[in-house]
Parts: sequence; C-alpha cells; structure tokens
Amino acid sequence: MLDFWSHYALGFVFAIGIPVSIALLVIFILAIVLFTVVSHELGHILAARLLGIPVQLVHFGHGPIWRIFRIFGLPVIICQPFGIAYVRVYSLIHVGILSELIFYLGGIIVNFTIFYISALMSKYSNHDYVANILTYISISQIFVALTNLWPFKIEVAPGLPFGSDGQRILDLLRSGLKTKSALRVYWLGDFARRGAPPARLDAAAARVIGLSLQSVPADPQWRKLHWEDMERERKCDHVLSVRLALLDGGITKMLYDDRKADLARLADWAEEFRRLAPDVSTVRGSLGAVSVLLGRPSEGRPGLLAAAAEGTIFDRFISMAFLARVDWALGDRMAAEKALAEAYRIGEGQPELRNTPAWQLVTGFAAEIGYAPAPLPAIAPA
Repeated sequence: MLDFWSHYALGFVFAIGIPVSIALLVIFILAIVLFTVVSHELGHILAARLLGIPVQLVHFGHGPIWRIFRIFGLPVIICQPFGIAYVRVYSLIHVGILSELIFYLGGIIVNFTIFYISALMSKYSNHDYVANILTYISISQIFVALTNLWPFKIEVAPGLPFGSDGQRILDLLRSGLKTKSALRVYWLGDFARRGAPPARLDAAAARVIGLSLQSVPADPQWRKLHWEDMERERKCDHVLSVRLALLDGGITKMLYDDRKADLARLADWAEEFRRLAPDVSTVRGSLGAVSVLLGRPSEGRPGLLAAAAEGTIFDRFISMAFLARVDWALGDRMAAEKALAEAYRIGEGQPELRNTPAWQLVTGFAAEIGYAPAPLPAIAPA
C-alpha cells in the first residue's frame, strides 16, 4: 500500500497540497469499509433468498433517518451517523434451526470468501499497488467477519436492541427451540382455530406474523414504512387465520399508541375485524378498546367485559386497562381504580407483562388520573 501512495498520492501532496491527499486517503478507506459492510449484508440477503426467508429492509447507521430508498423493491434505510448495519427480516418462525443458523452466518461466510479470494489474488499479483489494495480489502473483510462472530449486544435506539451475528447465534443455540415453540403456540392459538390455517408456516404467513409482533418505531419515516407494509399485507389474499392475526396485530399497535393513532385507519381495521370474527373474545375485547379511543366508551364496555371474563391472561389485562378508561370517562372513579387494581394484580402474577407496551398503557393512565397502586415486587434479572 505504501508503494501505491508513494507513486500516486504523494504526487498530489507536491502538486496540489496535503489536504487533497488526506481527502483521497479518507475516501479510499471509506470505500473499502463500505464495500466490506455491503458485501456482509448481501451475504445475509443471499442466504435469506435461498432459504425462503422474507427480507423486510436493509439498515445502515443508528441515528436519525437520513434517506430511505428502494433497490429492486427492497427498502434501504440510511441513518446518521453511519455505524452498524443489519438486514431485518419479517420473521424466522417458519424455518428450522439450521436454516436460521445459516442466515446468521451468511454475511460472515461472504466475508471469509472475499478474504480468501483477495488474499490469494494479492499473493500472485504482479503489481504492487494492486496487491496492496487487495491486502487491505482482505484485512477489512476478516476484521468485519471476526467482529460479527464476537457475541455482543447494544441498544442503537431507545427500545431497539442490536445483537451481533455471534450473539444471535449464541441466543439461538441457547433457547432457539424454546422460542420457536412459543411462537408456534401463538400461531396455533385462537385465530388458527378459526378455520383454514395454512398447512405449514410459509413465507407469506411469516411476513404477517413478523409484522404483527413488531413494535412501531417512533421515527415518523419508520412508522410510514411500517404501516405501508401492514396495509400491503392487508390487501393480500391471505387465509382467514392469517388475516385475523394481521388485523389483531395492527389494531393492538394502534391501541398501544393511542395518542398517535390514525383514528380513521383504526375504525376501518376494526370494522373488518368485526366482520371476519365477531364472536371471538379477543376480537370483542379489541373492538371494545377501539370504541373507547373513538369516544364511545359505553359501546365498548360489553366487549371488554367479555374479553376480561373469557379471554387469555393478556386479554384480561388489557381489557381491565380499557375498562378503567370507560369508567373514568363515565365519571365513576371508584370503578376505574378497581379496574386498574385488577390490572396491576394480573401484572404482579405475570412479570413478563411488565416489559410490554401494554404495561406502559396501564401505568400511563394510572399516572394520568393520579392512581397510586401498591409497589410491585421487582422483576428478577433474566
């Protein structure tokens, strides 16, 4: 590499000045880094395509969004400052443990492949400057590969954790089977029994389940992109169980984010939900909560009471949160506090609920009306 700069860059030092040569050096280094990072992410995308894993987007950086564009229909998000990069997929619940492992290793495999090829070409190159460029490429590739193999996790934004490929592989080997089993239980729950579940979890179903489980990012551009995905899937000809899961996920997101919810969209989704499965307790509870947000608390009470009596623990929990809102809107503070107390009691028995947006909904409303519950036991570290 020194020979290259002695022949070319140093000419700029004498002819034009040092700042130009420094700029060229920085551009050269950034070009190699960018090539290395992009090749790593392309490895993940290639693995996903081969394994039938639906790719949602490619993300570069970890700050505010700078640009969003599409390449062959795939959204690419560029943030400031540029730092980490990752490929985000909708879901991995429809593939086996081995396929998921290959997906995580896809970028590292490409890095090692380019490292080997560039090192080999450098060894047999007849031009020193070409050999030096290839050497730097090989060093960059092996550095990125080894860095990604090292297990670590950081929070790139509030509520948005990022784990290296090594960390994801480690998590998969530790509890992957248990996690996949839990997600399949979710899939084979109330909605899958409502008729015509797919014979297997295919890529289309994985997209819907993934979108339904994803939280909505706070950034307006993130939100716009997310809801474009949700609306596109809603227009697809999915089987009933898939459509119900999508509608349930979308309505739940809007209920959690009630102060930013698009009420027209919320009413539209709720009407379709009502039409497809009017007798399911979860649906009735969701529609009751929607009525509360739309300013019709009395209409929402029957559905919320049904979900609280017949639904799952989570249905009971969220129904009590919205029943408290109903009672408060109707001027019955004692009943509102009683409903909140029941929600807190359920949260005490189910500590995992306290790490969900639903819990924030409960605590936020309690603070809003000045309700102070008894202190809950601390959550034991995972």
